[in-house]
Amino acid sequence: MANFVVNAVWFCTLGWIVAAFMLLLGIVFCCTVIGIPVGIACFNQVMAVSFPFGRQTGGSGGITIVNDNSRKR
Repeated sequence: MANFVVNAVWFCTLGWIVAAFMLLLGIVFCCTVIGIPVGIACFNQVMAVSFPFGRQTGGSGGITIVNDNSRKR
């Protein structure tokens, strides 16, 4: 319930401005071939910047660091 209230206040004050800016930025980046990946990333971030509280980011696999101490010298 608290996340809903905080998200509502955020969206009514600044969230909609940031979301509109991200949409506009995504459209501008998609006008060039080189900027298409950045534009798609901007589109993917619109919901995260609109309602940021209570969300978890990441979790897409990540990087696994393997410590290879098994080699003998």
